[in-house]
Amino acid sequence: MGSSGPIKNEYILSSKEYGDTYIDNFRIMVYNMDKLKEVWYHEGGKGIKGYKHLLMMDLQPEELDKLGNDLVVKKYKERLEKMNDIDTYIPPISREQDAIMLENTFRRYYREEGLKEGREEGREEGLKQGIEQGIERGIEQKQLEVIKNMYNKGIDIDTIADVVSLTKDKVENIIKEL
Repeated sequence: MGSSGPIKNEYILSSKEYGDTYIDNFRIMVYNMDKLKEVWYHEGGKGIKGYKHLLMMDLQPEELDKLGNDLVVKKYKERLEKMNDIDTYIPPISREQDAIMLENTFRRYYREEGLKEGREEGREEGLKQGIEQGIERGIEQKQLEVIKNMYNKGIDIDTIADVVSLTKDKVENIIKEL
């Protein structure tokens, strides 16, 4: 929103044609966090007293101490630090890491499906064939998704072909089928 607008805007649901309010007890409040931060940093915090607890959600943990000894802020900071210390927290991953994880999931799924089919039929050949087909299908499906996503992002066909290890002609044919 930028720091030039008001700190708070209030919206209601009303008829554009008649101006009638549809729901009297429903309001949409939009807070301009850029403006609040501008006031906070350049005016020494004056004028944000009523918005302190809203502002704390947009500050870094080390900045929270600047809000004073407020009990709500203190508890918020403790919970935030505790949450960030949890071992199971998974940081964001890159698109490439996501593609690798998804491919591994496909491989694992189709391998397990192949194992199940092989056990049920009692044939070693069924097991090998199920695993191979599953892996191939998973890789092909993932390749199609990667090609589609890259093409939709405007990446040129030569680069796409290089990334997915296919010929340019093969990639062009796949794109035509999408």
